[in-house]
Amino acid sequence: MSAALLNLCPRAADDTSTETFACTRPTSYTFPEMKWFGKKKATPELVTLGRFELEQDGQVAYLEYAVAGPVLELRHTEVPESLRGHGLASSLAKTAFDWARENHMKVDVICPTVAGYVKTHPEYADLILK
Repeated sequence: MSAALLNLCPRAADDTSTETFACTRPTSYTFPEMKWFGKKKATPELVTLGRFELEQDGQVAYLEYAVAGPVLELRHTEVPESLRGHGLASSLAKTAFDWARENHMKVDVICPTVAGYVKTHPEYADLILK
């Protein structure tokens, strides 16, 4: 018997015997493969509304977006007042544009904050929907 499996078994409170005995317990258990009957695999769904988020000091800055076909629409940026001036809006815009480039999408800029970002970052001009 393996020492790892040897454990003293609990005794009843009224057991007055002096006999020592041991019991074994498994150290690990592998569950058998589970089968789900009547359920089909979920088909992937395209998220059409969402937001890019950054959390700092327990507060969240975000950039809302919508996806319509091959177009990423950047709608609204919100940065808590106490976090403004630290580049969070720029980080959100950069993340959105990088995501659009990786996913071969054009970008429709509605948010004035993102429009300001594009003016100072011409490397994303090819992504702008015209």
